Amino acid sequence: MDSENNTKITRREFIDQAGKTATALLVFGSIPLNACSKGSVDMKYDTLIKGGTIYDGTFNKPFQADIGIKKDKIVDIGIIEGRGSKIIDATDLIVTPGFIDVHTHCDLTFKRMGKKRYLAYVMPSWKGNYNYMYQGVTTVVSGNCGYGYTDTEYWHSIVDSVKFGSNVLHLVPHGMIREELFESNQPRELSQTQLGAMKKRLAEEMEKGAIGMSTGLEYSPGYYASTRELIELAKVVKQYGGIYTTHMRDESGRTDGG
Repeated sequence: MDSENNTKITRREFIDQAGKTATALLVFGSIPLNACSKGSVDMKYDTLIKGGTIYDGTFNKPFQADIGIKKDKIVDIGIIEGRGSKIIDATDLIVTPGFIDVHTHCDLTFKRMGKKRYLAYVMPSWKGNYNYMYQGVTTVVSGNCGYGYTDTEYWHSIVDSVKFGSNVLHLVPHGMIREELFESNQPRELSQTQLGAMKKRLAEEMEKGAIGMSTGLEYSPGYYASTRELIELAKVVKQYGGIYTTHMRDESGRTDGG
């Protein structure tokens, strides 16, 4: 299509050119089917996505429809006859709610770069998290495998300040909390005092907005953690309605204890 506001684009261009408006569409947990309508002929949308095949995030069969967006909200889905400031021809393309990647290490890119992390302010691909966005991932989970920022609030402040391209959910990294508290003197079995210190730190981070705790039991210092330690810490996570996720101790499949 050759008109000024109506352009045929490739899959990569669909994600790239749609920018924030496409992201606004993708971040919904599901597309609101009760918004299905023909729309008003006189309605002016900020963005119209025309003719895409919609997978709505449920078990409903995919269907072809137009999507009308005003500001950051989907206001109409159906055969839309209104006008759009920007029109995206999504014929032969799929439109879907954004995917959630529950196991990423996006935070380590910032953490390991030290002061160089401030380059994120001027590097669009870095702060935009394009490697995930181009795959339709709009929400990432960080702090996996027991590694990541031990200060949830600080990590969230970085995300906010660089206007990170993805929504972020953070797990309290068990291994790095252990390292922070006990440094090079890592106990194999925590005393009651040491366990209490771990539980206190975990509770502090849950209060700051973490969604749970992760462990890396194959790595130092996570492999020192006993089952008792993990159970007691999981109890703290449960108090906040959080989740526990782990990189398990052994992926070899061996059962002989070797």
